[in-house]
Amino acid sequence: GISYHFVNEKILEKLGSVKDGTLVVGKRSYDAVVVANCREIKSNTCSLLKDFLKGQGKLCISGDLPKYVDGVKTETDIVGNCKIEDLPKPICFNADKTVSYTYRTFNSFNFLFIVNENDSPVTVRTKAAFSRIDLINGKGYRAKTEHVIPAGGSLFLEENGDYTEDFTDRKEELILLPAYKSSDGNNLTVEQVTVIKDNGETLTGYIYGVFETLIKSGYEGSIKVQFRFESDKDRVINLTREKQDIRNARFNGVSVGEFTESEEDVNFEYMTLYAKKGGNIYEYDIDFTALRKATEIFYKKDVPESMLNCATYHTGMEQVYIRGDFDVCGYALKEKAQKSAGDLSEQGYGNFYGAVRYTAEVKKPVKNAYVKPIGDYSQCVLRIGDKQYRCMMEEGVFIPELPAGEIEIECYSTLRNRIGPFHFGYPYDDRVSPMCFTIMGAWKSELDNDYFYKPKRVVPFGLEKVVIRF
Repeated sequence: GISYHFVNEKILEKLGSVKDGTLVVGKRSYDAVVVANCREIKSNTCSLLKDFLKGQGKLCISGDLPKYVDGVKTETDIVGNCKIEDLPKPICFNADKTVSYTYRTFNSFNFLFIVNENDSPVTVRTKAAFSRIDLINGKGYRAKTEHVIPAGGSLFLEENGDYTEDFTDRKEELILLPAYKSSDGNNLTVEQVTVIKDNGETLTGYIYGVFETLIKSGYEGSIKVQFRFESDKDRVINLTREKQDIRNARFNGVSVGEFTESEEDVNFEYMTLYAKKGGNIYEYDIDFTALRKATEIFYKKDVPESMLNCATYHTGMEQVYIRGDFDVCGYALKEKAQKSAGDLSEQGYGNFYGAVRYTAEVKKPVKNAYVKPIGDYSQCVLRIGDKQYRCMMEEGVFIPELPAGEIEIECYSTLRNRIGPFHFGYPYDDRVSPMCFTIMGAWKSELDNDYFYKPKRVVPFGLEKVVIRF
């Protein structure tokens, strides 16, 4: 609970001094200093700390004393004169369980922020009176010395706040079960590929694994790249691809024309096509050149990192995306089934991205309602009458007058289930980094690869319920 600043020793050397028992750095002064397990310290810092001690400043030594001064092994004679727990805390309060907190001053106002990481509520009693500030509706409440923090909750308090209204916790709760209304078009990400070399040799499997195999082999020449998917009937689709230097693009054996640049991302382009019932193939040709040089750089031993970082090569092979009004099972398009609340990734929307709309019925008007959509989404828009409210990642919204009637909840996904990673082999499923999208040097096969998890992994998406507290 003690606020502190880190002091940079170079700045301390230029701007540091000791005055009236305080350590002065620029325009700030400090009446206590903690030397926190430092291995090395500068001689100027040692000198200032000794002067600080002579002036009765409070010095705490946490951990071992520094063993080096200006890089030379030295027995320092700095001796602390107090412990951290002896330092006066900026605010005095007690709680019936341990909590984390910080006390800050801003524009002459004093604030206390407390976080309760316990599984049960915590009662906090402060020496001074504090006003509870509701960060949802921006309201402040009458100052008092006792406050309750719910389990896993937090509390933002203003010291001696000038507010008159008494705080009453929301104890009533309504749970609305949403009904699926509509959604943007669904998506199928096709990441399995067949590559046919000039000599007729065929490689089939995960697109980036096949590409890695081509690089390792140093192959140079033309290849034919094929993406396959099934459809349960004839239907209109949009096929989206990344902009690439390819030629002779064909769909089901028929040459396709110019693609239209995507309005979502200038690096992508799309075309409206007619998929037939049964198997469908999108394919194109591409020339592989200078791959032997890439092979030497990426797979030869003792290549400098600077060379690896500067080397580039043209890929020409990226997963493609099928968009339309359908459900997806594996790599097959199916007639769209009725959707329900809950995880849509298990209802034929495994590669979905975009917005899904739900409706829910409020039976009676509610005053001072805190409306919280529960589920997996990146952003929600609540439409109530002619008004709309936005919230992010399960945050709620405060609505002073919630009328009876139908509300619409529009939930937006991220691009995670469209683009991936789908097969990252490490256990940290939520971590996304460049390593999640590369298998350079590790690819052997889909059955022998530490980085690759064969089943397609997606994250949940959808609205489960709407909770109204008042």
